[in-house]
Amino acid sequence: MSAVPDNCGSGRPIRSVDSTLLELFRGELRSAVRDEVRAALDSREPVPQGWMDVARAAEYLSMPEGALRSTYQRGQIPFHRTATGGIRFRRDELDAFATAGDQI
Repeated sequence: MSAVPDNCGSGRPIRSVDSTLLELFRGELRSAVRDEVRAALDSREPVPQGWMDVARAAEYLSMPEGALRSTYQRGQIPFHRTATGGIRFRRDELDAFATAGDQI
């Protein structure tokens, strides 16, 4: 078995080549992740007037998102599913829930 020379014929030590490649990879990875996040955010369904997603509904009710999720999963608050499986709440149903004193 032969040993790999330190410079692999490039005149530069392997370590500096590896770190240069690593930095290039990191930059490309950051760029790819950024692009994927933007695409995901752009593809989200718009929330029609009078409807709220989980984050907005939790803020509206002044409760943590996790508590709101537990509440609708237990059937204690009405919710609706979008065609893509998202959860939406109607403002009037949230108002009725809050005024009925059922809020956690």
